Amino acid sequence: MRNMLESGLGQKVNDMLLESRGTEKTQSAVKLMLFNEPESGGYNYGGYNNTDKEKLVTFDCSKSQGMLFSTKNPVAKVNIPPHEYRMFYTAMCDPRAEEFGLKPSFKFQ
Repeated sequence: MRNMLESGLGQKVNDMLLESRGTEKTQSAVKLMLFNEPESGGYNYGGYNNTDKEKLVTFDCSKSQGMLFSTKNPVAKVNIPPHEYRMFYTAMCDPRAEEFGLKPSFKFQ
């Protein structure tokens, strides 16, 4: 397991899923991508940098309700190299929540 993490294999697999099965949610220099898993209530968000310079992306889901995130912080800041995909994080509906809603905001610089 440690070798997989150190090699970046997990990131590569996530990037490949995003590229092959993701759908574009925005048209811009950095494209917001969604790889949805309806059966599990999971949402995998990432981006594609369509420029020749690295971009810092901020993806903020702090206004969401009834959701669980793959990180403790619902705000992800990710550097995306030129012409590459990067997964930000995964969100899923909290099975204990009576109501849920995913409300992301996305910006890059």
